[in-house]
Amino acid sequence: MGGLFSRCMAKPSTVEVLVNIDKQIQALEEFGEKNQRLQKLWVGRLLPYSSVLYLVTCLVVYLWYLPDEFTARLTMTLPFFAFPLIIWTIKRVLIFFFSKRTERNNGYFLPHLSGVRGGKAYPALGGKWAQHLAWEIG
Repeated sequence: MGGLFSRCMAKPSTVEVLVNIDKQIQALEEFGEKNQRLQKLWVGRLLPYSSVLYLVTCLVVYLWYLPDEFTARLTMTLPFFAFPLIIWTIKRVLIFFFSKRTERNNGYFLPHLSGVRGGKAYPALGGKWAQHLAWEIG
């Protein structure tokens, strides 16, 4: 009976720890690739769709809704001057969002993965986990 409890409470072996780390590294790499594909997809779609919308809207306003007075024309065209700035801002926000996602995911996995190099522990990088792993390996 004591042997059964000792197996359940035993520390994981070095092989188990390394297999777990390998799985976490693979998950991190897959997430990074997926996140990069999604970023390229969203930013890549944003630019052509917004350009087409901009050109069609300019054409419609010019052909049907442009008034004769100069001040009214200026007022009517002001949104067209702001539109590229809005699209640029949306693009920057998307890039920021995807980079934060990657950073957050790296922050979740890296404390568990970093800190051991060549059997030496780097406590500043990995804390107790790195010291434990360095002790297991070394």
